[in-house]
Amino acid sequence: MKAISFIIVTVVLLSDMFLVSDIYAENRRPNVILIYSDDHGSLDLGCYGAKDIISPNLDDLAKHGVRFTQMYAPAPVCSASRAGLMTGKFPARAGVPGNVSIMYSRPGMPTKETTLGELFQSAGYTTGLFGKWHLGYSQDTVPSAQGFDESYGMHGGVIDSYSHYTGYEGPNRHDLWKNGKEVFEPGKYFPKRLTDECIEFIKKHREKPFFAYVAFNIAHYPVEPSVESWEDYENIEEQKVPFANEFPSTVSVRRLYASFITDMDKQIGRIIKTINDEGLRDDTIIIFQADQGSSFEERTGYGGGWSGIYRGGKFSLFEGGIRVVSIISWSGKIPENTVRNQIVSGCDWFPTLAEFCNINYPDDSLNNDLDGHSITKVITQNNASPHEHWFWYMPSGGGQQALRKGDWKLYYNPFDPSSLQKIPDEDKEIFLSNLKDDPGERINFAKKHPEIVEELKVLITQYNERLKEKK
Repeated sequence: MKAISFIIVTVVLLSDMFLVSDIYAENRRPNVILIYSDDHGSLDLGCYGAKDIISPNLDDLAKHGVRFTQMYAPAPVCSASRAGLMTGKFPARAGVPGNVSIMYSRPGMPTKETTLGELFQSAGYTTGLFGKWHLGYSQDTVPSAQGFDESYGMHGGVIDSYSHYTGYEGPNRHDLWKNGKEVFEPGKYFPKRLTDECIEFIKKHREKPFFAYVAFNIAHYPVEPSVESWEDYENIEEQKVPFANEFPSTVSVRRLYASFITDMDKQIGRIIKTINDEGLRDDTIIIFQADQGSSFEERTGYGGGWSGIYRGGKFSLFEGGIRVVSIISWSGKIPENTVRNQIVSGCDWFPTLAEFCNINYPDDSLNNDLDGHSITKVITQNNASPHEHWFWYMPSGGGQQALRKGDWKLYYNPFDPSSLQKIPDEDKEIFLSNLKDDPGERINFAKKHPEIVEELKVLITQYNERLKEKK
């Protein structure tokens, strides 16, 4: 790795474009804080139009950064989305097409994959993970073996925020770890505790570049907001959800969900305040993004999240499952109060952060092996998307696949967990959306445009061949 003595920064404001050349003017590389939310509705922040969500800190982050309107999750399920984020690859190519087991000693993402943690370690960064891992529970696939110097949180995918036990996939099991050792903190609120640990990490390592991956368990079930945030929503209206007549609720699922989102916003505010108080704001890239859309599972009360016109949710390749909230802020280095409408993906953060931080890949093969592309020029100069088309594969839900090219999006075996609109039998194998004419994806254009179907089928076949490649 070549040492950098100095890089001249040239920033030119031209209309709506920042032309940024060699961003960074000091000896050290920028810090990176990458924040991931969990089962978060496509529009569920104030800055995305949710009028009943209290999210002042994330709204302010968007005001001081770039907000994406067509950021796509690598997958609509937890482990696969995280695998795409961590490796810059389609989740199936990273060995994680769906959720990995949350049982003790179960392996997860193959160790041959290079993670963001390992990327930053290779450049001399101190790395930390705080929150949810869900990419492996064996000794060689937990965070400490996958590029993180320090860690605090759960190795699996779900815990109670107060007891830190999970009853999912078998009998109740404890799942709270610090630097690879099990710790017991009964009664302590997990979102606050992971934030405490992140803040300690920032203060301890402020003198040299650090990478912090902060993965909240919000708004994943069990939906457990604090009393303080619950009281913030005393007057919120009840949200009508599917199955409400069959399963009446005595508690507003929207209030539970919204309060949980506000808890996360408050904790993120604490992290940002620490960065400001330590004098690191200009030296720190802050990214916030959801792993996928909101859940309609029974454990969430069959809803709670909001995706506006977008159909579907978690587990679905309709827009409500994969179009996610996403913000990046880097004070003085990238535009502020700016919106980007280009098609981008969570897989793009791996090469984007490598470019922003001037890091060479530790493995040269990654130059041709990543599916994500750098979006630095989308962010700084409003350039076109680096993706002519983009592909998703989801083995559950009937073996879903989808490909978007321009305004068109073709699905194999479409699945809508929200049940807001049942999929007719004739649409269950092939569904063609036009996101310009029908952004809510209620109309199947397949019969009207068979030529588009055939064109996109060819591309899906090519992507399937890529998934089969041995790496």
